[in-house]
Amino acid sequence: MKLTPKQWIFFLIVAIIFVLIEAKGLTQVGPGDENVYFYMAKMVSQDQMPYKDFLYVHPPLHIFVLAALIKIFGVNFFILKSATLSFLLTASFFLYALCLELFQNKFNDKNANLISVISIILFLSSFTTLFTATFSVGVELSVMLMMISFYFVFIKKYFVGGIFAGLAGLTRFYALVPLFALFVFIFIKKVQEKKFKDFLKLVAGFLIIFGTVMIILTALYGHNFIDDAIKYHFLKPKLPGQRTTVYENVIKENWIIIVLFLLFLFAENKNRLQLFLFAIIIYLLFFLSLNVPAEFYLILIFPLLALVGAYSLVNLITRIKLKYLKYFLTALIMLIFLWNTAADVMFLEKIGFLPFSSLNPMISKVSATSPDSKIFGDASIAPLLALMSNRNIALNYIDTNEMTFTSGLTNFYIFTNNLDNVNLSYIIFRKNYGLHQIEQFRQYAQSRCKFEQQYSDILEGEFLLYKCNKEI
Repeated sequence: MKLTPKQWIFFLIVAIIFVLIEAKGLTQVGPGDENVYFYMAKMVSQDQMPYKDFLYVHPPLHIFVLAALIKIFGVNFFILKSATLSFLLTASFFLYALCLELFQNKFNDKNANLISVISIILFLSSFTTLFTATFSVGVELSVMLMMISFYFVFIKKYFVGGIFAGLAGLTRFYALVPLFALFVFIFIKKVQEKKFKDFLKLVAGFLIIFGTVMIILTALYGHNFIDDAIKYHFLKPKLPGQRTTVYENVIKENWIIIVLFLLFLFAENKNRLQLFLFAIIIYLLFFLSLNVPAEFYLILIFPLLALVGAYSLVNLITRIKLKYLKYFLTALIMLIFLWNTAADVMFLEKIGFLPFSSLNPMISKVSATSPDSKIFGDASIAPLLALMSNRNIALNYIDTNEMTFTSGLTNFYIFTNNLDNVNLSYIIFRKNYGLHQIEQFRQYAQSRCKFEQQYSDILEGEFLLYKCNKEI
C-alpha cells in the first residue's frame, strides 16, 4: 500500500517515540532467555547446528537470523537487541498498512486514519510489548512475519502471504494458531466466492516454505528434531499456580488494550472484525490450554487486539450525539491512557532497564579460569557469562530450563555422568529458579563443586557461584 505523506508522518512520530522509550533497554545486558538464543546463534555462526550439536526446542529461523547478524557484526548486544526492536516496529508498520487497507480502501471509513494510528499506539504502548521490545525471545520476529502475512492476504497476494505465514511458523510454532484462523477464514470466503484457486495459492506458498523445511529438518535430524521442537512441549508438566499468575499479570499489565478490545461488543458493523475476532478467540483458547504459558506469547495477537480495540473505540465515540459528552469521554480516555503509559515507561526506566550490578564481578571470576574450561548453569545467566568471558557451555547444553529435565526430555543421571567428564570450572545457579529448584542438581553442585560466592541484584535476585573442585 502506498501511504500519503501525512500517513507517513503519523507513523514515524509513533515509531520515533517508541524507539526513544526503548533506547535505554538497547544498552542494558543482563540475565534472561535471550542469552540462550544469542549463544546458540553464535554456535550456528560457527557452523554448528540445532538438533544435532545442541538442544533447541523451537523451529530454527529465529536463531539463524541472529546468527547472520553475529556473522556480520560479531556478538554485539546492541545490534541484536536493535534487531528485536526493528521486528516490532515492522510489525506495527504492517498493522498500520493493514488498518488503512481495511478501513480506508475496503470500507471507505472516514475515520480510517484515526483508527490506524490508534491501533499502532495501542500495540506499541502495551506493557508486554514495551517490556519485551529489547528482549529477544523469538515472538517479535514471528509477530512481524505474521502481520506481513495478514497484510499480503488482504491485498490478495495470496502466494506471498502464504510464504510469510510459513516463515512465521518456522520462527515459533504457536504462530501457526492465528494463521490457522486466517487460513480457515480465507477457505470459507473463497468457497463462497467460488475462487478456490486463491486459497490454493495461499496454501502453496505456505507449504513451499514451511513444509519443505520441516521435511528437510526431519530427514536430517529425525527424532532429535521431533523430540526437541515438538514432543518436548507436550511433555511439559502443568504448573497451575504459575498459570494463574501469568493470567493475572497479563490482565493487570495490559488492561487498557484488553478493555478497548472488549468494546467490540458495543460496536457497529462487527462483520468488519470477523477474521480478527476469530483469530483472537482461537489463540486465547490455545493460550489457556498451555501447561506452561508465558506472558510474551500473547504479543502475537496484540496487533489484532489493537486493531479491534481502535476500531471499536472510534466507532463508539463517533456515535455519541452530545458534543460535550463526546469531548469529555475523549479527554478522559486520553488522560487515562497517558497516565497508564507514563507509569509503564517510568517502571521501565527505574526498574526494567536497571543495569545488572553483578555482571562484571561474575565475568571476572569466569574469565580467570583456563580458556579451555567450561561453565554450566542456569539458562538466564550461564550463556551470558560464556559470551562475555569467551568461554564455552559444558556439553553444549545451553537451554537448561528445568522442564527439559522434569519433562523427561533429558535424563538427569545420564547428563550428570557426561558432565563429570567435562573440564568444568563453574556452575552458576539463580537462587530458587530454574535448575536450583531441582534437588538433584543442588546435590550434584555441592558434591562436584564448592560454593564460592553469592551475588545479589535488586531486580534479578540472587545468583550462586560454585567453583568446581577440580578441572579435569
